[in-house]
Amino acid sequence: LRGLAEAILVENDEERSTDLALVISRPNKIRADAVDMLADVWAAAGTDGKRMWLWMPQKSKLYQGRATPGNLKRLAAFDWEIAELVSIASGLVPDARQAELNEVTNDRNLHYSFRTKPLDLWVDPRTNDPVRLVRYKIEDGEKKIQYEVKFSGYRKIGDAAFPYNIDVKFPERPSAFHLRYKEIELNAAVDASIFKPETVWRSQSVNI
Repeated sequence: LRGLAEAILVENDEERSTDLALVISRPNKIRADAVDMLADVWAAAGTDGKRMWLWMPQKSKLYQGRATPGNLKRLAAFDWEIAELVSIASGLVPDARQAELNEVTNDRNLHYSFRTKPLDLWVDPRTNDPVRLVRYKIEDGEKKIQYEVKFSGYRKIGDAAFPYNIDVKFPERPSAFHLRYKEIELNAAVDASIFKPETVWRSQSVNI
């Protein structure tokens, strides 16, 4: 996937936004270049599935470390796995392949729970498009929401329907992340080296 989107990050009632040029290769590769009004890159971040990195052009520094949930949380304050981030930014439900589902209710939207994952999924019965996703975690014997995702603004791209609006909430922080896609290209050819910029900036890198 290649796309151009507005990204909005909300942290403790403080909102920041930027345009992002996104390149995604499932299951665990992503690159996001933050661009200003003059289309200059002011920051870039990504992962090849093994290592993740943050490039700050103004400081001429590349920060890099292992692609772990802990480092992702340090980089972007998101409480999820790399593969979850990649799937959700791609407009898809994580762990959906060959998943076994139980139907919970049949109201306005079909509601399913994953048998082997702490996930609930809501689907539009008219289109079978995912509209809401909730992942849970257990802490001190209590079931809590880890994150909630809403997919909306579906448009046809060829034979596929893609959600141009993706909204993620992390109730415990509290924080939220919103993607508003403006342009999308699916199944685009992607050079794998684009996810490994440390080969270019190694002399300026800082391990984390």
